[in-house]
Order: sequence, then structure tokens, then C-alpha cells
Amino acid sequence: MTGATDILMAQRQAERNAGRAALRSLQPAEAPPAAAPGGTLSWAKAAAGWRNAAGNDSYVDAYPCDDRSGANARSSGNTIRIYLPRPPGQDPNVLLNQVVGYIADAAGANIAAVGYLDDAIGTVKLWSKTGTLPAGWVDCAPNTGASPPVQALAGSFPVGLKSGDSDFGTLGNSGNQDRKTHAHNLERDVYTPPPPANSVYVTEGQYETARLNMELCNHLPPWCVVRFIERIDNSGQ
Repeated sequence: MTGATDILMAQRQAERNAGRAALRSLQPAEAPPAAAPGGTLSWAKAAAGWRNAAGNDSYVDAYPCDDRSGANARSSGNTIRIYLPRPPGQDPNVLLNQVVGYIADAAGANIAAVGYLDDAIGTVKLWSKTGTLPAGWVDCAPNTGASPPVQALAGSFPVGLKSGDSDFGTLGNSGNQDRKTHAHNLERDVYTPPPPANSVYVTEGQYETARLNMELCNHLPPWCVVRFIERIDNSGQ
């Protein structure tokens, strides 16, 4: 009797197991757990230039690759979207084929961690090299094609903004271009015999004490030539 009971119990257990398996097959597969913030750093190669958006919604679409050199990156097919947070005083600057390091946040979004930031758009710096400028930077000269136009500082000394001043109270104002000489106009009484036309003599009694030269002269301070360059919004390029 015991043997028959054992067989019956085994059959019932097998039926219960089969029922559970059938129920599990009807349930949707569980989503993989989201990566914890600060997870493993991964790498991707940009499939296009970065896209500018408000706040921390700027992004770049990229192909995953093996390491920071961009090894084994795909050149077609589906890309991943990597968001580009902007800390105070900096803006993204990611070009086609640039490699960016990223991690996944708690919600599963890919967040850039290294290799994507530059100075804030509008920053002006001095540059002493010839040739091509770094990507995202242009000379502070007219007709560069930048939108909005950059400050036209070529051949000028910059001066600080001074609120309310007629010359220095408006950002981007310029003036006094190409004025490199200086002279004073002096009047003199009729004198016989007349002095040379370009000089005035001042006397005290019978002694000559000074001679004021009327010739034009250059009053530029010591100078050297550098390039003023400005960071522009190069997103979408």
C-alpha cells in the first residue's frame, strides 16, 4: 500500500510542477536591473556631433566601443544616446568620432562622465599658435560665420565693461580704431623773427626754458601679437 501511495504523491507533485512552469511561461520576462550610479565606466564613439539642449538634456548619439581608443566601434546600425551634463562654467564639446566615457544612472540613462566638456560658450582666451584652432573655437574677428557673431577684437585692446559710460557701457562697442599717433595744437603770439613752424619756444626773461615739439609721435605701449579666440556653440556640426 505504501508503494502505491508514494507513486500517487509523486504524480501529483509532477502535476503541480508542470502547472507552475506553465504559469511562469505566461508571465512577462523580468526587466534587467538598472545599473547603480557610479557603475563601470563604458566607452562609445560619437556617430555625429553633440546636440545642444536646455539644462542637462544635451546629448550625443554614439556607437559602443571596447575602450578609450575607440576599438571595435560599429560604423552603422543602432546607436546609444549619451546625455551630457553641464557643470557651472563649462559646456559640452563633442565631435564626430570622438570617444566619450559614460556610466548608466539608476534609471538606466547613459550619462557622460569623461571626455566631453570644454569652456563655457562665449569664453574668450588668448592663443599664441598659428594654424587650425581647437574645434569649437574661432578667432575674435569679423566675418567668421559664427552665429551669434563673436566679439571683433582683432587689432584692438579689450577694455572692461563700465555701466553708464558713453564708450565702455555697451558690451561689444569699439572705437578709436587705427589711431596710433598723438599731438597737441598750441597757439603762440606773433613773434619776430617767427620760430620754426613745428616748434614753440617758451622763455622766461632772456632764458629759453623749454621746447614743445609739435611732431606726431606713437604712444602705443610695448605690445606683442596674439590671437583672441572665442568658444562658440558648435552643436549639430
